[in-house]
Amino acid sequence: CNGGKNFIVKDGVEQPERHDSIDVLKFSPDSTQLAYAGMDGCPYGRGQGGGELCDEEKQNFFIIYQGEKIEALGQIQFLDISSQGKLAYATFGHTVGVLDGKSQHYPLSGINSSANISFLKFSPDGSHLAYVVDRGKEGASVVLDWQEKKTYSTWPYRGPYIGVVEPVFSPDSKHFAYIGFSNKNKPLVVLDDRLLESPDGIQYDRITNIHFSEDSKFVVYNARSGSDWYYVTEFVE
Repeated sequence: CNGGKNFIVKDGVEQPERHDSIDVLKFSPDSTQLAYAGMDGCPYGRGQGGGELCDEEKQNFFIIYQGEKIEALGQIQFLDISSQGKLAYATFGHTVGVLDGKSQHYPLSGINSSANISFLKFSPDGSHLAYVVDRGKEGASVVLDWQEKKTYSTWPYRGPYIGVVEPVFSPDSKHFAYIGFSNKNKPLVVLDDRLLESPDGIQYDRITNIHFSEDSKFVVYNARSGSDWYYVTEFVE
């Protein structure tokens, strides 16, 4: 920050562009491209540090990518860059979109205004895009390639309300898994739209650390039932 303005330092070099706010930074998978998002038009930093609040109508949210300043549809919460160089973004609230680096906006998914995006990620090969739509006590669901999946929720058994956590792509980008919660507050592992049953029929109280093997043939996770912990390995069909 210099003179009340924010700037980027890249490879030890201070970049010349100055902005009122820089909120999100993201490198491409090969680290050759940098995208960042921020806001201009509010020199008081949205009222932080005792400054006066600025006029929201004067706020100009933006994304900087491949040397171009692109107008954003709201304050950016997530950025991700695919291995092909496409840029995905999610705003605080309910807007998700994809840019190809030439200011072209792809169709946005239809999500109600009460939703929040809690995850945004391209698959390793860049062919798939996934994000999580969180609607509080109404539950959360995964949207994979613009197709919304089943909704999971802990309501009314738990708050803050959790529906979907730890979404992850397999290294070969062919599979997608996450932890969903049933309406009885029990965690479930979802792999490619199917629920994975416990190998021994055990009802787990907690599931965490879900990930794929390097060859993408197995999904593994930690699980707890009562005071007993398990390391579970499932074959990916």
